[in-house]
Amino acid sequence: MARLLLVEDETALRRSMTKGLEEEGHEVLTAVSGDEAVLISTREPLDCIILDLLLPDGDGIELLRRLHQLNPHTCILIITAYATVENAVEAFKAGAFDYIVKPVIFADLLNKLDRLYQFRSLYFENQTLRRELARKEGLDDVIGSSDAGAHLLRTWVSGLS
Repeated sequence: MARLLLVEDETALRRSMTKGLEEEGHEVLTAVSGDEAVLISTREPLDCIILDLLLPDGDGIELLRRLHQLNPHTCILIITAYATVENAVEAFKAGAFDYIVKPVIFADLLNKLDRLYQFRSLYFENQTLRRELARKEGLDDVIGSSDAGAHLLRTWVSGLS
C-alpha cells in the first residue's frame, strides 16, 4: 500500500499503531522525536507522515511546518491528545491534511488514510493532466507518412494560418 512515517513517543501506542498499519499492508517507519522524524523524512521517500503534536523535543506545529517544507507532496496526518480548536486551525494552516484526537480509534485512522490516499492520487493525476494540457501540441506529435496523412496535415496547417 503506502510508506508511512509514524512519529509518536508513546511506546505502547507507537507499537500498536505500527502493528495494525503493517497488518493492513502499509510499510511503517517510526520515529520517537522531531529530530528523528526530520532525519528519516530527508532520507526516505514517504507517502504519509502521522505526527503526534506533543513530542519531547519541541513544538509539534513547528515540526509540522518543517516536515511540510521538506516534503511538500507528503501528506501529514496529526494525532494529539490535547485537541483544541486553536491548535487544529493552526495545524491545518501549517499544512496538515487531517487531524485525529487520541485515543486513536483505528478504524477512523484507516478511513482518514483512505481519504488521504484518494486525495494524493487525484492530486498527482491532476498534475499530470495539467502538464499534458500545457504541452505544446504540434507536428512533432504526428507519426506517419501516407498521402492521406500528408493531405490532412497540409489542411490542418493551412487552417492555423
